[in-house]
Amino acid sequence: MISVLSLLGFKNITFISFIVPILILGVPLSDTIFAIIRRIVHKKPISKPDRSHLHHCLLNLGFTHRQTVIIIYAISSLFALFAFIFSMTTVWGSILLLAIVIVSLEIFIEKIGLISQSYKPLLRIFEGLRDFGRSRNR
Repeated sequence: MISVLSLLGFKNITFISFIVPILILGVPLSDTIFAIIRRIVHKKPISKPDRSHLHHCLLNLGFTHRQTVIIIYAISSLFALFAFIFSMTTVWGSILLLAIVIVSLEIFIEKIGLISQSYKPLLRIFEGLRDFGRSRNR
């Protein structure tokens, strides 16, 4: 699927063809990248294992093992859907879709605490905007 979608993508825009396989592999790649970031932030060796991967965070939130697996499958399916849409859109549509995927992923990461429970920059911005809107409406 990765190779077919890459070939279906933009043939003259290498960057966009390069993004499709990355999107399809979104769950393992993002979990690995955020594990490395988490270990750097907490000043731990990058190769040292921990119990803060995506499935551990979901289990810690109270989901059962079955629910955790279903959530990860659903996220994987969303990444695959985004990759398919990405390969069929225009350049500007691809840029917009990529921005939506990145922001959505960051919000999800902050919500489940994949980096740390205190790391929530986007959520704090949204809370500030919400509070600002409430104070202006009074």
